[in-house]
Amino acid sequence: MSNCQMVQRLHNFCNCFNGLLALYNTWRILPKAMTISSIVGCIYLTHHREDIYPEPKCFKPERFLERQFSSFEFLPFGGSNRRCIGAAFAMFEMKLVLVTILSHWGLAMADTRPVRPVRRGVTLGPPSGMQMVLTAQYKKRSPQGITSSV
Repeated sequence: MSNCQMVQRLHNFCNCFNGLLALYNTWRILPKAMTISSIVGCIYLTHHREDIYPEPKCFKPERFLERQFSSFEFLPFGGSNRRCIGAAFAMFEMKLVLVTILSHWGLAMADTRPVRPVRRGVTLGPPSGMQMVLTAQYKKRSPQGITSSV
């Protein structure tokens, strides 16, 4: 099975991504200059509403199995006609890269302190200098059943 086929079958993996996008959405900051006629929804506040997301500060990917959120409740790539045109490709690419990495190596944070997003223009992201450590290298079985290091 190719990595592309494997990614398409990973529904729980997708729920984890959705959980992370709801918890740590990057589009939180409103522009400084807004006209009076501008109405801008805040994705961060939407994803942290108790009535939509019980325990919004908790990472709970199972919430995406429990119910289907509308396009007005889950907005990791924006919504309506302003939704990112590359959203589906970005999600597929994230899954493909992470499945490839995590199928070969184990990863852990070098520092155990909680990661706090930092402002990067109009978005938020991980702090620069955030380090990951390889914790394991998994062995891959060859078609003949011979174990080899990847």
